[in-house]
Amino acid sequence: MFILHSSNKTENLLEHLSAIICTAPLSSPFSKEVFLIQSQGMERWLAQQLATKNQFFANFNFLFPGEFFSQMAREINQQLQADTFDRELMVWRFELLLRDLEDPVFLALKHYISGENTDLKRFQLASHLAQVFDQYQMMRPNLLNDWQQGKLHYSTDNEKWQQALWLRLIEQTGDQHRGALWLQAISRFNTLEEGALSQKLPERISIFGLNTMPPLFMEFLQGLARHTNVHFYLLNPAQAFWADIVARKRADLEEFENGHPLLASLGQQGREFQQMLLDRAFTLELDSFEEYEEEFPSNLQQLQNDILHNVTTVTAIDNDYSISIHSCHSRMREVEVLKDQLLHALETDPNLELRDIVVMAPDIQQYAPFISGVFDDIQHAIADRSLRSSNSTFDAFLRFIRLTQSRFGWQEVLDLLSQPEVYHCFGLTENDVELISHWIAETHIRWGKSATHKKQFNLPESPENTWQAGLDRLLMGYAVGNEDEFFASILPLARSVSMRGWGVPHP
Repeated sequence: MFILHSSNKTENLLEHLSAIICTAPLSSPFSKEVFLIQSQGMERWLAQQLATKNQFFANFNFLFPGEFFSQMAREINQQLQADTFDRELMVWRFELLLRDLEDPVFLALKHYISGENTDLKRFQLASHLAQVFDQYQMMRPNLLNDWQQGKLHYSTDNEKWQQALWLRLIEQTGDQHRGALWLQAISRFNTLEEGALSQKLPERISIFGLNTMPPLFMEFLQGLARHTNVHFYLLNPAQAFWADIVARKRADLEEFENGHPLLASLGQQGREFQQMLLDRAFTLELDSFEEYEEEFPSNLQQLQNDILHNVTTVTAIDNDYSISIHSCHSRMREVEVLKDQLLHALETDPNLELRDIVVMAPDIQQYAPFISGVFDDIQHAIADRSLRSSNSTFDAFLRFIRLTQSRFGWQEVLDLLSQPEVYHCFGLTENDVELISHWIAETHIRWGKSATHKKQFNLPESPENTWQAGLDRLLMGYAVGNEDEFFASILPLARSVSMRGWGVPHP
């Protein structure tokens, strides 16, 4: 069963969800409530709100889209990932294919990468093609399948060379692309008898905080709904139909044929998603749209009411700060202004609590260092950060993996060694790391583990400025003392130089 819950307020959707959990508990207390969400911030907020409303909240599982869809597919012995078609790998596959463009169908590509900087042009084009075909796999899988069957949709020159390039890629890999795997899983959900997978799938799936998704995701969810209960909680700013709002640009002006200008200019994804929902069949649709009915609504409340009804009637109120815009010269200044505004709000509204405040940004990781510095005296938490940003040990591990495949530049090695998680493992202190940095500078280590390592990069097998050469100089200096000439083809680093300023006793 596929049930759609829609409202213009997240609080109302939360009431829907809480009512479902309370009035229709799962068949077993050991069964988990499964949630499909988009961000860590939504996970934290939703768990807190449900715990507050129900006094307690436990035995739940929050899953992000990638993990969720893969887990559901595994239940029917299907896979959704094709590693050979990862974007990073496709860059190099396309780079190789673009070296052979003798077929007349590739004439446009051949002209593009000809002339100066051919290698750079080829790599840039390969990167762009990898991005485009990565999106094709999820957004237009049927197009790729038709190309493989020799069918064209538009018969244009651009489609012909894209088809030819895709067929070469398929011939090279011999695997099914990601979109084809998704279509197979969806087909299996749809062909099995309804309820046949009810014992394998979660008893109830709640989708909260996803306001747009590719059509392939929606088809997958509809297939799931044939075998389990799927509740889709959709935040919709407008109760009236608004998928047909058209924005027309004329000269430097932008006109709107109908509807609210914010919906027209900022809601393209939402309009497309609403149009896609109209083509879907839901078992049940529940809504709870609500407008603000205060006698003197604020600017924000007026704006929300207008968007709800898809009209424009806002009359701005002076000295009303429900909507305010601040122009700042840097991210640091943005965070400082934000802190001042939050402190002012907390001082003027005694009912406002820290847990009621949510700050959103397109990429919160860009602001994380400034938030930590400016809000050090205020309790706060930063959600939606990558695991690498929030887990220094994991970050050190990834750096190490990357380092093993690199040229072993001195700065990369030193940056990794400078992390406490690393130098503590070797029994070193922060002062020891500074001493090692001094040795690196004195021995002029630059990159490369050894002469043999340099040879792997098609360079002369020369030991100069490698890590091995630096170690040889240090050890020879310790062995022979303060010699200033070569010994056994090695120039020793004088002990007086290597230990200078560090309080280390030496002869």
